[in-house]
Amino acid sequence: MDQQATAQAKEQYQDELLDLEESESQHEEQEGQAEEKAKRVALHRAANMKGMDELMDDIMVKGDGDMAKLRGQQQFQDPINQLAEQVNSATEEHIATVLVHKEAKDKEKADFEAAIEYAKVEAAVESKAELSEYIALAKRSLTDGSGESYAVLQALHKANDALYEKLMDLEISSSERYADSIHGFDSAYEELTKKTLDVISGFFAKLRDFEANYHDRLVAAGSELLEKVAADQAEYMAEEVRAMLQDKDTLMGVINAAHDARVARLDAKEDELRTLEDSACKATVKAAVDAEYTRNRTRVIEIWNITQVVNKNELASDRFDE
Repeated sequence: MDQQATAQAKEQYQDELLDLEESESQHEEQEGQAEEKAKRVALHRAANMKGMDELMDDIMVKGDGDMAKLRGQQQFQDPINQLAEQVNSATEEHIATVLVHKEAKDKEKADFEAAIEYAKVEAAVESKAELSEYIALAKRSLTDGSGESYAVLQALHKANDALYEKLMDLEISSSERYADSIHGFDSAYEELTKKTLDVISGFFAKLRDFEANYHDRLVAAGSELLEKVAADQAEYMAEEVRAMLQDKDTLMGVINAAHDARVARLDAKEDELRTLEDSACKATVKAAVDAEYTRNRTRVIEIWNITQVVNKNELASDRFDE
């Protein structure tokens, strides 16, 4: 008996261990799936494709009113399954296309930013060269004892005024080049965005065709069910289902109301995605314009402070007294 009890205890322990391992494995799998979904959703949102994973349910299933009560009938199952297959396939194709467009837009933006940064480095080198020339002149004037201090000071004032003009000319030239670059970026980025907007329009045109065909199949299925009820072949149906199948007007009212609701949701979703795409484009370009405005204002103030405050205070100091 002891051996038998021991064996049973071991078997029970092994079964519990297997159950625990299976539970942990399922938990890890669920966590992995949740993580993958989160990454996928984040990628979709970055490409202005909010709600792609739930598109079929959100547009074609939810909010159908009394149609949901009829959907359990076999006659309505085949149409919804076919619709789901069509919508999911078209959605995956749409996602792939929009992600390709996103890559193109990301590259356009990266190339633009790299070009701007390179131009800034070039402009900084020129500005530093002009400033270094003035600093060198000022140092020579302090160490060189020849000439009257008044004449030296006047020469430095003229050199400082010339420095201001040169730095401002460089900044104006740089600002004009940046404005041209931003305009080119705006045109290229907007063109890519228009391509995505065209894809969105084509995608929803497909969805509307799918929905229209689905609606036609529901009408046909509804007519078949009406015939069954009329022939007293609806005993298996729930009472609320039979109530909607008592006359054609009631049934068609339910089917048409669901159709109208789906069309409205399709319109709203298309508007939402188009707005997201258009707004993202405008925000990207605006960020570039705003960044350049801030850079230009900051640089103009820097030039003024260097030449009209720092340098002039230096020239007015005791270091340049007779």
